Amino acid sequence: MFNIALKKRFAIPGYKVNHGNSLELCKSCIDSGFSSVMYDTSKLKYDDNVKFTKQVVSYAHKKDISVEAKLGIISGIEDHIKSDK
Repeated sequence: MFNIALKKRFAIPGYKVNHGNSLELCKSCIDSGFSSVMYDTSKLKYDDNVKFTKQVVSYAHKKDISVEAKLGIISGIEDHIKSDK
């Protein structure tokens, strides 16, 4: 079903790229019919994270695609990186 939907260029409800970490990856998924993207550049400095997230949001919203973004750091360990903030 997924491949058929992609060939016919339908939006695929419920298919979401999770923790996409580049504009190129998010664009590719959006152009392939994903209905949502979760953009995660939380490893970057906050200002850079916001700047790149705005680029993803701008591209996605032109195509009526929703975006979830991880802008800050949550205390704990993720991907073997510890944060006490």
